[in-house]
This record gives sequence, structure tokens and C-alpha cells, in this order.
Amino acid sequence: MSIIFGILISCSYSYSQYINDTLNVKVELKDQKAPDSTKLHQLYPNPFSPTYQFTIEISEKAMYKFTIFDSTGITLADLFDTELEKGMYSISWNTVNFNRGFYYYQLHSDNFSNTKKFLIIK
Repeated sequence: MSIIFGILISCSYSYSQYINDTLNVKVELKDQKAPDSTKLHQLYPNPFSPTYQFTIEISEKAMYKFTIFDSTGITLADLFDTELEKGMYSISWNTVNFNRGFYYYQLHSDNFSNTKKFLIIK
């Protein structure tokens, strides 16, 4: 943020980083404010688009792994395994090569692990 002529100007810090071009994954930092805790938000699919948007909040800088697996526990894709700074992230993933059905996504670090279920609709 900066102050110009006594007016507080809010700046949004946004950058894109392609982590995995093979799986069509894009991770974008939406907000650098450090949340109180690390969170993995529930995914709500758009049935008209093969691209899914996951939202995560990172409260501490660490190595994070984001994995997609099926109902039998078989890992289908590691969307990223990288160090993330504090902030809120949007993860875009194109599911064009996956069949419709129920899957699970997991965010994991040394101090955090959470898994949620989602549905691919085609």
C-alpha cells in the first residue's frame, strides 16, 4: 500500500507462476496478507468449463504439495510440490484429460494436511 496526497491506495500483489505445464496447472498469488491459519477451501465445479479453480490460504512459508487422487487412494497427479509464501492462492487446473467422477484433492506440508472431495463434470 502507498499514500499519495493523503489518500491510502490499496495495491494488490498478483503474479502468476506456472508450476506444471504438463498438467495445465497455474498457481496465482491473489493476496499477500498472511491468513491466521492454512486452509484448503471446498471446490465448486463449473459444469460448463473443464478448468477448475482451487483456493488455498497459506499462513506460513513452507514446502507444500497439492495432489489429486481417486477413491482407491491412487495418486493421479501432483499439481505442485514447491515452496509457497504466505498469502491466498488460486490454483487453476484443466481437467480435460480426466474422466468424469469423484476425486480427492489434498494440500500437504510438514505442519498441515487436509483432503477434500470433488466431482469432475463433463
